Amino acid sequence: MISSDSLNGAAGPTAVAYEPGTGNLWVLEKGTGTSTGTARVRVRHAVSGAVSTALTLDCVDGRGERGLLGIAFAPDFATSLHVFLFYIRRIAARGTCSLFGESAASRMRISRFIESGLTLSGESVILEGPALNSATNHNGGTVRFSPDGTLLISVGDNDTDAAGNPLSRDLGDLRGKILRINPDGSIPGDNLFVGQQGVRTEIWAWGLRNPFRFGIDTESGAPVIADVGEGTWEAVYVGLAGADYGYPCFEGSAPFRTCNRAPAAGSVTAPIFAYGHGSETPPVSGNSITGGPVYDQDAFPEEYRGFYFFGDYVDDWIRRGRITPTGALVDVEMFVPDANGVVDIVVSPDG
Repeated sequence: MISSDSLNGAAGPTAVAYEPGTGNLWVLEKGTGTSTGTARVRVRHAVSGAVSTALTLDCVDGRGERGLLGIAFAPDFATSLHVFLFYIRRIAARGTCSLFGESAASRMRISRFIESGLTLSGESVILEGPALNSATNHNGGTVRFSPDGTLLISVGDNDTDAAGNPLSRDLGDLRGKILRINPDGSIPGDNLFVGQQGVRTEIWAWGLRNPFRFGIDTESGAPVIADVGEGTWEAVYVGLAGADYGYPCFEGSAPFRTCNRAPAAGSVTAPIFAYGHGSETPPVSGNSITGGPVYDQDAFPEEYRGFYFFGDYVDDWIRRGRITPTGALVDVEMFVPDANGVVDIVVSPDG
């Protein structure tokens, strides 16, 4: 677990990643919800322990749940030196950084940077989302590379579940989705919606509320998605190309809102595990799920291999469970009972 103290004054850590090859620990700071609009990328050197700032990013909208939220190293990092960041940027109509109070909205942005000497530079925008509404929650924010070299991105629904057009149901919008793009921002030719009119071809899966964190099961190649719930249920899904997870018609497996166009019978992909906000699923309860990895290393005892780890930001714990071949999460048990405010879980280079 990463705390502010252990990172020499890191403010509001949101995401962590280990640099391939060196084991240097990279940590994102959320950024402040003020007119200065800056957020930092911090690095802790694996050998010396020295902490430095790799990037101070301007024009970041850090209000509410927004900010600098996700980081991924390219699979070919050793040669490309590419690092990918997910953040919410304030953008004015004239294309420059806007100040709060201006009419222009903020947007989700995925940018590629080049690392040199533990610093990042040369921002190249590879994906930018639509203008966000005034709600500052439900942003998603995870970027992970799939084993096939494509980049998977989680985007929240911008708190539109009660709207006449919930954006998680709208295939013409990127919100409430898992996206899949190539590292240069182009669209993989085998994405399900390529060639369909009125559909964003970046979409890989849809019908999600706030898939804040997901991990990759390296054995199957599938993302394991933790979707933060609304009224009652926190849910875990196995990622499937083209899957509709049903939100807001369903929250987990439970009917939630009446959708103007209800999903066809049998078309919604159910969670492999869900837990309630109260006494619905004893002994597991919580209010804001944080997805983690499927463990594929050898440092822990053999019984841990293949187990999925997930936490709860509000109830301050990390649990683990086994994903069965038939697609269920079973044998769920406590792993860390006092993981205060956990926002990201990754496996370190030493396992």
